[in-house]
Amino acid sequence: AGYFATTTGLSTCTSCGIGTFASSTGLSTCTACGIGTYANSTGQLDCRQCSAGTYSEVTGMSMCSMCSSGAFASGPGLTACYSCVAGSFASGTGVSVCSGCSTGFFATGSGLSACTGCVAGSYLVFYYSATTACSLCSAGSYTSAPGFTTCTPCISGTYSSGSGMSVCASCGSGQVAGGAGLSSCAKCAAGYFAAATGQSRCTACGVGMYTSSTGLLSCTWCYAGTYSEVAGMSICSTCTSGAFTSSSGLTACYSCVTGSFASGT
Repeated sequence: AGYFATTTGLSTCTSCGIGTFASSTGLSTCTACGIGTYANSTGQLDCRQCSAGTYSEVTGMSMCSMCSSGAFASGPGLTACYSCVAGSFASGTGVSVCSGCSTGFFATGSGLSACTGCVAGSYLVFYYSATTACSLCSAGSYTSAPGFTTCTPCISGTYSSGSGMSVCASCGSGQVAGGAGLSSCAKCAAGYFAAATGQSRCTACGVGMYTSSTGLLSCTWCYAGTYSEVAGMSICSTCTSGAFTSSSGLTACYSCVTGSFASGT
């Protein structure tokens, strides 16, 4: 077996060439390996099946061909490779099974070598997805890169006012975002301020200072004739009759000395 003789009277037989075989003795010719099989050496008595991930579509093959990327052959002895279905992929050659797209990724067509990630600002929770049904991040959240399965809430001091955002914005001076996942910033109340951007809380005006309106980035000194003795004031108190302050930013009024007076407040 594995050898042949084409004529009578020969002293030796000839081994079957690669891609052929002779399964029994006394043969005058070798047989080509069938499709889906191969023989990679001479003198073979049978052919081997192409292994999973490979194929042969013609007879007499000495080796099988590997499936190209985006295709697979799941079992031995196949004559063709099959395209990966939508929602799956094969990145390399000679693959016996396609891989499903991970969550956050999708493949809308067949025969693909890679999946596509949802763009920044969106996400996808499904595994093996064959659709492009990525969802936009809601206001107050974001994704900074493709392939996310969920959105991240904006941290304190930042916000996103619309859907599908890839980055959160810092609150401006005079505004704050006191928690995570906010879609807008709040103005500092009167008596408070925020000097820098991206703040999570407002700071109370110190004693001797005030802010009379909202959303300010600094406080104003109490002017002469007024004072504030506690922090966080929206207005300074006026000195009573018989008392005064001669400069700005004071925390208390002083009584007029003997021989002087202050008739008004």
